[in-house]
Amino acid sequence: MTDQLRIAIPLFDRVTALDAIGPYEVYEDELMAQKTAFEAFVDDLAGLTRPGAPWVLQFVNWDYLLTRGSYRFPDVAIDGGAVVFERRYPEITPSSVEFATRLVRGETVLFEGAVTLHPLTFEDCITIHDDRGFALVESFGNFRGSEFEPGEMSSSIHVFGRI
Repeated sequence: MTDQLRIAIPLFDRVTALDAIGPYEVYEDELMAQKTAFEAFVDDLAGLTRPGAPWVLQFVNWDYLLTRGSYRFPDVAIDGGAVVFERRYPEITPSSVEFATRLVRGETVLFEGAVTLHPLTFEDCITIHDDRGFALVESFGNFRGSEFEPGEMSSSIHVFGRI
């Protein structure tokens, strides 16, 4: 038995992240204070993907939301409307956004919570990938293949290729 354990990690041929929250979480480690969790993830991903491997990423279109002071998503009615799931960004700034959620039955709040997010623009996303060996291949505004328009309310779906 050796004093060092070596683990072989296979390289991935493709990676997909749908409705990713990682692009806007802040890395809490003091040593990584200047790096977001997303940047750290893309660093790791670069070492785990084969050259040419597609990396599909879908996340909030912050370019559009940053043009608004706040945003409320349409409520989601559950159980015939007896329970309602509410999601909103009460205040949107370029540096941080509070994402607030509530689950309500009638007048009773079943759950209420909030988390601080840090918006990532389309250009920032491209730069993070370029700096780590990925090239943008295509972008879409939805899963039907519509064109991505950063300034319009749409999804933000991007395909990068590992260089």
